[in-house]
Amino acid sequence: MAIRALSICTGYGGLELGISAVADVEPVCYVERDVAQAAVLVSRIQEGLLPDAPIWSDLKTFDPEPWRGRVDIITGGFPCQPFSVAGQKREADDERNLWPDVARLARELGHPALFCENVPGILRYYWEVIRPSLRAMGYSVAEGLYTAAETGAPHRRQRLFFMAHRDSGLSDHEGQALCAGRDASDPRSGELANAVGFGRRGRRDGDTPRHDGTLQTQGRRSELADAD
Repeated sequence: MAIRALSICTGYGGLELGISAVADVEPVCYVERDVAQAAVLVSRIQEGLLPDAPIWSDLKTFDPEPWRGRVDIITGGFPCQPFSVAGQKREADDERNLWPDVARLARELGHPALFCENVPGILRYYWEVIRPSLRAMGYSVAEGLYTAAETGAPHRRQRLFFMAHRDSGLSDHEGQALCAGRDASDPRSGELANAVGFGRRGRRDGDTPRHDGTLQTQGRRSELADAD
């Protein structure tokens, strides 16, 4: 049975293509505000590169009620501009910060799983706002910093990925497989922080951040929480 996904801030659909490599995912709707990117999505759907699904124009106006019970996972990379080191770094004060809307969708859709990515500059906001709000909603959360170079690309392009999982229709095995980037049928699939060859900076719920921003785990330190 396919995992039903609401794709937010879809862009050209790269995250969705990556997820589809490790799980049977059926997008029920794409949410993309940028007209040029929406046009790219239409082209990819027409070419058969992405599954056909309606495209909604604005995350802020998306009404979750008709979709409640029809979404197993929310996927996407919500705007990074409020947190990018190349920008003004206004974070919560930046009108482009869409995390509150993502959290709204999670609540009103009935708490599906979430698989999201963003730039490393979001780490402080992630620890102080995003992760605590997910935990308050009853989610278990795993996260890690990954680079494109880890997959063999000729550039670094570091990104934070996090997976939040509750009673969402995803089995634990499917959720772990999405985190680990491995086939769900592979018995070695594990949590994000234990993915073979990746996730060296991952964290799970038993770990706690230090006051200096680093991560205190069992006998090791992680750079994940070092927002500087």
